[in-house]
Amino acid sequence: MTLIARSLVGLALTALTALPFLPEKTSPPPPAAAPTGARTDTLRADRLLALLRAADPTICELAIQSLGNGWGDGSRISWLHDRAPVPGAEGVHGRRVFAEEELRALTAGLSDANPCARRAAARLLGHSKDPRARTALRDALRASDARTREAAALGLGTMEDEGSLQPLTRALGDREGPVRRMSAWALGRLEDPAAIDPLARALRDDDAAVREAAAWALGAIEDPRGVPPLLAGLRDGNLRVRVMSAHALGDIESGAAVDGLVGALRDSDAGMRRTAAHALGQIEDPRAAGPLAAALRDADREVRKTAAWALSQTEDPAAVPGLMTALRDEDPEVRRMAAHALGEIGDPRAVEALVAALRDTDPEVRREAARALGNRD
Repeated sequence: MTLIARSLVGLALTALTALPFLPEKTSPPPPAAAPTGARTDTLRADRLLALLRAADPTICELAIQSLGNGWGDGSRISWLHDRAPVPGAEGVHGRRVFAEEELRALTAGLSDANPCARRAAARLLGHSKDPRARTALRDALRASDARTREAAALGLGTMEDEGSLQPLTRALGDREGPVRRMSAWALGRLEDPAAIDPLARALRDDDAAVREAAAWALGAIEDPRGVPPLLAGLRDGNLRVRVMSAHALGDIESGAAVDGLVGALRDSDAGMRRTAAHALGQIEDPRAAGPLAAALRDADREVRKTAAWALSQTEDPAAVPGLMTALRDEDPEVRRMAAHALGEIGDPRAVEALVAALRDTDPEVRREAARALGNRD
């Protein structure tokens, strides 16, 4: 991040820090008898929203990341994942009780025309313990404006409010795809197995972004009942949905997914093959050792490296011959990972090949080979 970018993010964070939270467990005051203070609260919130409206989209995204999870435009998967906070953002948001006028300003922010301002309002409300924030978000989920409903789903997912299971499930049937997508994401944040069947149906949604979010959510819930719909997702016509389905199956770690993921190792897309190999490593089922050993000959070096890592997790001696061959791979990262896997397996057949790897041209390969030899009993 450039110095200018950091400065602009800092301005946003300063504005966020200035929001007048009340201490936790403190009852919110009644409508202010002294209007001056209330106006100050509202002006501070308005100042924050105005700053975010005027910000460059990149700066806005960084500011929102400081509040936790990003909210992308659907062109990338990053919006599904928690981000590292911007340095200095600690304490910017917290589970606090809002002053009355501040709550009103942030609730109004859910309907702001600017997406960055809506995200900020949703995140701040979502991080609150204030029951009025929960009520405001649930009410906004029924708003006439789709953008407001989408922001409300973001806030409820941020809040991880178990009581919002039914409203979010109903929102999976919203007429607008972005609302359905965010509701699927929010249900994943709740991690409630009761959402599995609705999310399985969402994996058949006409909108690929909704299907992708539903696949992520099923993986986040980590219940084996999510495996069958995700196996169907491996055959989706949309690459992003296939990749997310494989990722989710790895998170669930069920042996029932092995055959489907083995088939995905033959996908035409290298990224999909890489994700399938990683998922098989997470599952650690020895039935995958043969197909993973074959993936050590994949044309894509990242697939080969991931397959070697996955074999280090399965620790099946049947993979030793393939891993010894991989010690001569043209890519040093593949050779290093092959040495690591052989060290994890600890098969004496690999000793000679590992000794030879001590003379590898790459120092990391030599170091890993030495470590693998040292790991032997």
